[in-house]
Amino acid sequence: MSHSVFRRPYADNCQNYQKLRNGITVEYDQNGRKTYNLLRLIAYDGAQKNSFIVASQMWIKGETHWRRPDLIIFINGFPMVFIELKNSNISVKSAYDINLKNYLKNIPYLFNYNQICVLSNGMETNLGSFAASYEFFFEWLKVDSKKENPDRKSIRENCISLEYFIAVSANRKICWII
Repeated sequence: MSHSVFRRPYADNCQNYQKLRNGITVEYDQNGRKTYNLLRLIAYDGAQKNSFIVASQMWIKGETHWRRPDLIIFINGFPMVFIELKNSNISVKSAYDINLKNYLKNIPYLFNYNQICVLSNGMETNLGSFAASYEFFFEWLKVDSKKENPDRKSIRENCISLEYFIAVSANRKICWII
């Protein structure tokens, strides 16, 4: 791979996001004539029309090192969600400082299509962009006290679903560039 593949994750992510959102024009021969058509890379009109694969501990060769992220969610073959899991006695910030930053350095092309990064230690879960500083990651499902129980049924039904993720990805107006 060329070095540009390894060193432009922010710019490549923005370009690729436009392709994910708007589709790409493809050229093909039909009855001896060049024909052009728009190919949608993601079906935004129904999550079930897409292919979802979760890869656990998949080895990825970088320029100099092999790396093994905890989980990657692929949608139609594109690595769109990065998830780093830590033990509960390790801070979520260390997942950012050590793991995410090392992956960005060693396998930056993994983030060329990334839409969100999830960092969790089982007690705390933060979401954000690979391009954001840690202070811009936000805590997901924060409870005010240990006695509070989140309404997981409502979350499942109303806001955290594949349909919601696809819809949000389709309507994002800016690239994740800082």
